Amino acid sequence: MDSIAGSEFIEAHQQFSEESGIYCRGINDQYARQYALEYVRMLEQRVQGLEIQTPKRHHALFAPSQRLISTALERIYTRHFEGR
Repeated sequence: MDSIAGSEFIEAHQQFSEESGIYCRGINDQYARQYALEYVRMLEQRVQGLEIQTPKRHHALFAPSQRLISTALERIYTRHFEGR
């Protein structure tokens, strides 16, 4: 995000990492947790302005679980990076 600079970005990134890490550690299913971790990496690339690619869903991960994970992580991302 162009509007976030310097120490504000560092603080937002630390808070995002902490909250998203807690969320990911709370996921018991290994495929769902792996997808969540990959989604977090994608969001971190997005905020850095890098080219991103949405993580692929493992065949053992149900689509509703995928949507739940991506929605939750997008909310965390928005809370920390957008509107600053």
